[in-house]
Amino acid sequence: MVDYPSSAAPAACTRCGNQLAPGEAVCRACGTPAAPRGPEKSRSGNVLTAILLASALAVVLLLIVVTSVLVLPGLVATSFRTAGFVPQDSFTYSTVSLKPGIAQRWYAKSVLDTFTSQPGFESALRSNQTTMSGTSEVDFNRDVLPLLEGEIGFALTGNVTSPRLVTIVRSSDSTKLMDLIARSNRAPAATDTYRGVTVNTRLGRDGNPNTAGAAAQEWLVLGYDATGSGRLAVEQTLDRISGGASGNLAESQRYRQLVERLPIDRLGLIYVDTSSIIATLTAQGGQFMTPEVRQYADQFVGRAAVAIAAGNESLNFHWESVPERGRGKPATSTPGDIRSAFKLLPPDALAVWSTHDASAYLAQLDEVLTRTINTNAPPNNRLNLQFTQWLGGEAAVGVSKGTLRLNNNSTSGTMDVYAVAKVKDKTAAQREIESFDSIAKPQTISLQNVPFREIRSGSESLAYGLLGDYLYLSFGQHNRLLDARNGSGLQGNARYQSVEEAISRDGIGFFVDLEAGRQLAEEVMRPNDRREFEQRVRPFLLPLRAFGGSTRIDSDGAAHGRLILKLGK
Repeated sequence: MVDYPSSAAPAACTRCGNQLAPGEAVCRACGTPAAPRGPEKSRSGNVLTAILLASALAVVLLLIVVTSVLVLPGLVATSFRTAGFVPQDSFTYSTVSLKPGIAQRWYAKSVLDTFTSQPGFESALRSNQTTMSGTSEVDFNRDVLPLLEGEIGFALTGNVTSPRLVTIVRSSDSTKLMDLIARSNRAPAATDTYRGVTVNTRLGRDGNPNTAGAAAQEWLVLGYDATGSGRLAVEQTLDRISGGASGNLAESQRYRQLVERLPIDRLGLIYVDTSSIIATLTAQGGQFMTPEVRQYADQFVGRAAVAIAAGNESLNFHWESVPERGRGKPATSTPGDIRSAFKLLPPDALAVWSTHDASAYLAQLDEVLTRTINTNAPPNNRLNLQFTQWLGGEAAVGVSKGTLRLNNNSTSGTMDVYAVAKVKDKTAAQREIESFDSIAKPQTISLQNVPFREIRSGSESLAYGLLGDYLYLSFGQHNRLLDARNGSGLQGNARYQSVEEAISRDGIGFFVDLEAGRQLAEEVMRPNDRREFEQRVRPFLLPLRAFGGSTRIDSDGAAHGRLILKLGK
């Protein structure tokens, strides 16, 4: 027999081995019949399988795309709308969502648990609710909280000294929520309408017209005007909600420029435009707000936005800001390291501030101070400050408990204040220190075998001088500052370590030891005050551990920062 494979290649006779042409039924050499050729194996099954696999893969990819576009934003990010309902000239705006995306909801629970797990929390909450509420008939947890559906927005607009406040609350029953506020404030029921919406024009305490409210479907709108009626603010907000008015904050380029830089996964945000605030301070600042001071301040003030997000037993803040005038680095700029400066401060410091480049951030300040001090100074006491000529790197300022204590039911002692700054030109620094001698008239003391200048007033003492590559300044217990050089400084504080990840090595950094601050407040509190504090305030402060972070500032003055509020059970 001759075996034919399923392919069309020539086969061989199974008896004599002669090659047979395709289609030959008998071997021409020996006459052996060829075996019947088996049917060719179909490839259609493989093709169909491939098509099915490709289709399944396409469906999976399509589902991923659809989920990413339509579903995940609802799971990961939170939708915010109230910026579209507040005035475009709002100089302060904040919003928060009580029903954020699933990621924030998960972390927010861990944050909430750090508070609710504290002993005495429930009783303190009830006590404060009774005090803040106009009547005990309205209970926040029982009556108000179930009606809060999601976003709550606040905006300040108008005159800085007497602004209008607009509050917008998303509610499952805005009419009922407005009635609860009226009951709590002993205000009359709503009687007016605007654009078909129920409006209460006397929603303030005892019917005061400075507060008005409106129930607009899922939104409760509240307007407050300290010098007039809140009705106008409410009606203008209703115009924006209905789409009948333009000029809202969400359309403002000044607002969007900052907010679009923030992470979308957040619980809320805060936005401040200081242009109108600074203008008011300038008008009311008198001699202090001189053109030189205003010009220097413009490098650091402008617009700022902060996104607030929940983390694991923490709240995270992401900061973006743009100044009114860019700040360029001086030619004398010499960058250093923020964390190196923190190592030189005592580990029990309550609050510290640091910069990696003192000469850059103090640029022009020496000129401003020189002009301000010399304005009314006699000729022989005039100064010519030149910080940027001898500062070279990091600098830090901090405060600690010092000798503060409770003595015979009254507070005595003072807090310690410390400062360190790296020096690049010791000769110029010493010359500047000596220039103050004719004004301050210091005496010389020895601290750790190093001469320092001291200015004393009664029991209080200010010491300053050069040690190694740093200028040291101490108000209080001087050796506490110098002793920190021999250890790890602030990095030996566990609460500092809990937020150190947010403190970069460049820019501006800070740290606040919230737990130690609370403990100090309790130590110097009079017994009568402490009893009320422990019942009504302490449970809300117990979870607070530390607050710290840093902000990096670009050459044009734009700032980008991250801050952490660390909590604990």
